[in-house]
Amino acid sequence: MPISTKNGLYALQDVPDRGKGLIATTNIPKGTRILSEKPLMVIPARKPVSYFSISQQWEALSEEQRDAFLSMKNVHPIVGDKFTGIFRTNFLCLTKSGDLAIFQEACRINHDCESNTFHYWNDNIKRHTVHATRDIQSGEEITISYVSSMMKYYARRETLRQSFKFTCWCRPCSLPDKQSQKRDQVIEKILHFAKLERSSQSVSPDEALSYLRSQVCLYNELGLEDYDFARVHGHAASLFIKHGDLARGRLFAQMAASMFETLLGNDSIEVIHYACLARNPASDPQYGFSMMWHTSVGEVPHGLTSDDFEDWLWKTKEPEGLERPMSPLYQGWFSGFADLPHRDDIYAGGSVKIPHSCFLGEIVAVDFCHRLEFEIRDIYDETIPLRFYTNGEGAELPSEEYSRGDTVAVLDASRYEFEDGVSGIRHEEPWMMKVFPLCLDEVLALNDQVHEFSFRQQNNTRKCHGCGITSAEASMKRCDKCLLFWYCNSECQDVGRNTITKTHEDYCKFLQDPDLRALFLIKWKDVQNHIHFPLKVIDAS
Repeated sequence: MPISTKNGLYALQDVPDRGKGLIATTNIPKGTRILSEKPLMVIPARKPVSYFSISQQWEALSEEQRDAFLSMKNVHPIVGDKFTGIFRTNFLCLTKSGDLAIFQEACRINHDCESNTFHYWNDNIKRHTVHATRDIQSGEEITISYVSSMMKYYARRETLRQSFKFTCWCRPCSLPDKQSQKRDQVIEKILHFAKLERSSQSVSPDEALSYLRSQVCLYNELGLEDYDFARVHGHAASLFIKHGDLARGRLFAQMAASMFETLLGNDSIEVIHYACLARNPASDPQYGFSMMWHTSVGEVPHGLTSDDFEDWLWKTKEPEGLERPMSPLYQGWFSGFADLPHRDDIYAGGSVKIPHSCFLGEIVAVDFCHRLEFEIRDIYDETIPLRFYTNGEGAELPSEEYSRGDTVAVLDASRYEFEDGVSGIRHEEPWMMKVFPLCLDEVLALNDQVHEFSFRQQNNTRKCHGCGITSAEASMKRCDKCLLFWYCNSECQDVGRNTITKTHEDYCKFLQDPDLRALFLIKWKDVQNHIHFPLKVIDAS
C-alpha cells in the first residue's frame, strides 16, 4: 500500500526487486525541487560510524522518525547492532564537508546510473535537496545515482556490489559490450581533458578553452547534464573573463547559472555566484589578468546560424558575414580620454568656451603608494592613470566606495602630462568625481536603454520597456523606483524586469541613485551652468 508524503509529488511504494522507493504521483517538470530535507542524523567527516554515535542522536528523534529509520533497508547486518548497519546502507554524503547523514525521505530513493534527479547538500539553506533533471512522468520511479557519472562500467558495478549489495541493470549497465566499451572510452576522454584543464597554468588560454569545449562535446555525446557539465560552463565563463572577454564570459555565466538552477535551485551558492557574475562579469577578481580576448558585454553578434554562433561562442573560427554591433550611442554622450581638452589649452584662456563633458572609465587597478591612483580603461579601451591631487591625496575617498571593476565619472576632466612623462587625468576637486558600483559596459548599456526607452517621443508617447510598443504616455505606468522606464501594464513590467538582456530588476536599485539617473539624462554639451556632484536631477523628456 502506498505511503503518502507531505509534498504530494511522490509516494513511498513497493518497487519490484528493489524494495521500497519513491514513485511520482504527478508529472514533475525538469528543474522542480522534489525534496528539501534536514538530516535526522549526521556523522562528521573522519569520525567512525558507530553504535554509540548513532544511538546518541537516536534519542532525540520523534517516534515517527525512529520508525522511519528502523524501516530502512540493512545490507550490512551486525549482530546486536542494527543501527550501524542501517546507517551504512542508507547514508548520503554531505558533498563538500564529507559528513555522512540520514534523511527520512531522500534515503528512500533508489539508484539508477542514469538517474532522473540530482541530489545535493545545499549549504546555503542547510538542507539536502533533490531536483528533477528531466521531466518525470506520473507513475515513474524517482531515482538518484549512488556513484559518480564518471565511473566506468566495471568500477560502477563493483562499487554497487560491495557497498550496496546489488547488481545494477539500468540502461547504461545493460548496454551490449561494444556500446559499453565505447561509453567508457568517452568517459576516459572527459577525465583526460578535465585533467589537462586543471593544469591550465601550464597551457595557453586557447588550449584551455579547447579542453573545455572537448568536455562539453563529450558530455553531449553521453547525454549528461550533471554538476560537472555545469561546472565546465562555469570554468569557461571564468576563463573568458580572466582574459578580458566580457561578452562570452557573461553568456557562459548565464548558462552555468541556468544549469545549476536546474540541478540545485536558485538558492544554491553556485547559482548565486554565477548569476552575480552574469550581471557584472567584470566583478570577477581575475578579470583583466590579460586583455588578449577583450570584448565588452554588448559585443554579441546577431543574425548567425546556430552553428556559426556556436563557433563564435567557442572562438573556433570567425563566422562569415558576422554582423558586428552598431557604433554605440554612448560615444555621443560621454567622453573618452582622446576627447578631453589639454589642461594647458583651458588655462590659456581665450574667447572659445570649452563645453562641459563627462569622462567615463572603469577601474582596472588601484595603487596607493604616495597618493591614490586609479588605472582607468575608457570608452575607447585606452588605459590611462587618474591620480588624486586633492587635499587628502585620495584619503578622503573611503576604500569601500571603490574597487576594481567600478566605473568612475569625472566632470570636465582634462588631459594632463605628469612629471614622469605619462599622460592622464589630474583630479583635484572631490565634487567633480564619483564612483559607481557598475562596470563600464553596464553603465554604457544602461545609457543606451535610457535613451531608447526613457525619453518622451513625438505626440507625448513613450516606448514600453517590456514589449517595445510606443503608446500614449497617459496610458502608461512609470517604474516608481528608478523613475526611468515606462510600461503598458503590469505584464509588460514583469517582462522588462525579468528579461536577461534588459535586467531592469537587477539594475533598478542602482538607477535609484539620482546621480546615475542624471548621468544618463544630461546633455553634457548643452549644459550652460557650472556642474558638480551631486548632479541636479532632471526628468526624462
